[in-house]
Amino acid sequence: MPSFIGLPIRVARKLVHLVTGGGQKPPPPPRPADRWELRSLKRPDPQPDGADVHAHAHDHGHSHDHGHAHDHGDSQAPEPAPAPEPTPEPLDIVATDTPNPMARKFSMNRVVVSGKESKSYQAPEEASGDPLGEALFTVEGVASVFATGSFVTVIKSEAAQWEAVSPAVEVVLKKHFAG
Repeated sequence: MPSFIGLPIRVARKLVHLVTGGGQKPPPPPRPADRWELRSLKRPDPQPDGADVHAHAHDHGHSHDHGHAHDHGDSQAPEPAPAPEPTPEPLDIVATDTPNPMARKFSMNRVVVSGKESKSYQAPEEASGDPLGEALFTVEGVASVFATGSFVTVIKSEAAQWEAVSPAVEVVLKKHFAG
């Protein structure tokens, strides 16, 4: 006998049982840690009543001279040295054949085109103003260029051979991402 959602009653019940947790109570919340479990945590030593904690953010009319200097002025601590620029990892280019024997995908560990944008050039004139596109069209045999994310796909002319085009494309990519 089908149920109201078109499933057999047994299947619908099992689905409801799985979704609702089968009517079981949720587990109890975790209990607070006791003193024995907290014994290894470092706590500041309690100060006896009347002890001078000596936070130095006060002025109550007496000297704090006790054998060493404290800077109570308005001077600021020196700024920490800036972190060194991370050195980029070496450029890694992987050329992969595609289902189209005229196209080859060059994947890199660099962003070629940011976000979800893409660039597509069917001729050198279309790549005018794009340094990478212009440089790729200087390779003999490059017929079109598509770039997005971290890869470039190059389509070669029919007369060109990948044995010549592929290494030349990699040289262009290395020069482009080196500077």
